[in-house]
Amino acid sequence: MPRIDGKEIPKEAIAEAIRCDTVEALLEVAEKHGIALTKEEAEAFIEEMDDIDLDHKVLSMVAGGKGWRPR
Repeated sequence: MPRIDGKEIPKEAIAEAIRCDTVEALLEVAEKHGIALTKEEAEAFIEEMDDIDLDHKVLSMVAGGKGWRPR
């Protein structure tokens, strides 16, 4: 399971984060799961995700912990 600052990040939190399309939404998800995330980090994540188009199958794999690799 992925970790941030030594804390395990649940797959549900990752799946929710991937679906976020605003910084505010991502910060809410982080807070809901007890993850410390700065506005700058959230902005960088959203910007990075804007460059990646995940289809349902890939999203399910990521949320299921199988990982994802760009083709």
